[in-house]
Amino acid sequence: MGIGLTYVNAYKNRGALFDLGSSIPIIGTLEANKPFPQMSTNSYGLEGFYQFSPHFGMNAYLGYTQAKNTPGNGHADIWYYAVGLAFPDIGKEVNLGGLVIGTEPYRSNNPPPANDTPFHIEAFYKYRLNDYIAITPGLIWLTAPAQNNNNNDAVIGIVRTTFTF
Repeated sequence: MGIGLTYVNAYKNRGALFDLGSSIPIIGTLEANKPFPQMSTNSYGLEGFYQFSPHFGMNAYLGYTQAKNTPGNGHADIWYYAVGLAFPDIGKEVNLGGLVIGTEPYRSNNPPPANDTPFHIEAFYKYRLNDYIAITPGLIWLTAPAQNNNNNDAVIGIVRTTFTF
């Protein structure tokens, strides 16, 4: 069992909030990533996990970021949350099945029409070929792309390969 709390105060002069250093928004909606050209942010998070048995575990997180326009007026409320289910040793020892249901970062006080909640639903299965190679196929379903229910849902197939040295 584990519980974590997060607080981050940051200043952003350009680029996206959730960009992993690339300035291209990789995580979340554009509305959440670039609410203002320059901003200060306060982010709060709560994370936790619990291993119910050797074959079932659960994790969850809840995050909130308030971005303030600098200089100028206005603020953006950005939310992100999810619940994950993990199934270790499913099918074969050291394999892992998982399901994640939640949201990518989205702006809750966005002006219409882009003010719908975008959900992220993902299923994956990590299959260990040997001690050095694992293949993880998965499927991701995104609802309300760009925070707009009028947009078609997106379904994405993925295959990850992990090499361990």
